[in-house]
Amino acid sequence: MVITAGFVFAFTMLALLASDVKNIGQAGSTICLGLIFDMIIVRLFLVMPLARVLGPWFWWPQRIPRRPEQIETPRERQEAAS
Repeated sequence: MVITAGFVFAFTMLALLASDVKNIGQAGSTICLGLIFDMIIVRLFLVMPLARVLGPWFWWPQRIPRRPEQIETPRERQEAAS
């Protein structure tokens, strides 16, 4: 889902090539190429194998600590006693 959204955004940036202003076209094409590089190389060929190699250490947090018991304040103790 994220990769699909990235491709949509990349091709939207590529549409800026149709602009008459060269700087906007250059920026759009640069962003498009950067996004495609990120989606194909980084996410597909680096993140997934890294998750496979690291296994359970990849996911954070592994355990969610329990909330500590709520400590009564002296005022609450006094009110409860009365």
